[in-house]
Amino acid sequence: MYFLLAALFAGTAVAIINKPRVLYTPVFPYLPNFKQHHVVVVTGSHNSAYAFDFTPVDQGSLKTQLDLVFGKNVPGIIRVLRIPDAAGDLDITNSWKVLSEEPAADINDRHIIRLIQRTKSWNTEMNMYTHNCQHFSAFMQGLLS
Repeated sequence: MYFLLAALFAGTAVAIINKPRVLYTPVFPYLPNFKQHHVVVVTGSHNSAYAFDFTPVDQGSLKTQLDLVFGKNVPGIIRVLRIPDAAGDLDITNSWKVLSEEPAADINDRHIIRLIQRTKSWNTEMNMYTHNCQHFSAFMQGLLS
């Protein structure tokens, strides 16, 4: 209870998160209520958080979307998104900023830099049914436990 009050006093709920959590976001922009995309949020230092997700490289392409639906592999990418001072899930999903392709240069938090290095062992070939963002979220939770 004390931590919740302290977080509210400080103006952020992210500060009280000690373990990673999974946000469920829309898979397709034209189906906003189909929230099956998993994003792992990890608390960093200085009231910031980082979102890690695994997504197709060309996710807006109709060809990529059809390939995924038909069970084909497509190139994927692990994104690291910095969330400064977000107060809740809606703020987090609305305010994330994609970092550079080598995000370690933009991050000063040693814990997050090590975590980014550990994610490099993940195979980035995406398959909607056998190797997707939900599998990546389980992989991330394993790294963090």
